Amino acid sequence: LEQFKPASQRVYGYFAHPILVGDRFVGLLDAQLDKKKENLVVNAVHELTPFDEEEKEMVDAEIRDLGEWLGVPVIGLR
Repeated sequence: LEQFKPASQRVYGYFAHPILVGDRFVGLLDAQLDKKKENLVVNAVHELTPFDEEEKEMVDAEIRDLGEWLGVPVIGLR
């Protein structure tokens, strides 16, 4: 949790969400809900090791599903 660090010292973002593929921890999602513009802004996807194409597609699909669950479009997805 980097919300307790000054912004200039953060590596992963204010609140980085863990990314799991199956039972493996593969990265961190730096995203925020912009309530005024009503969208989910993806600032970064931090890969612990480079994703293969299948993992990238799975992670992107889950981020889109998160946007649907929140009822907002996703902005900034790779």
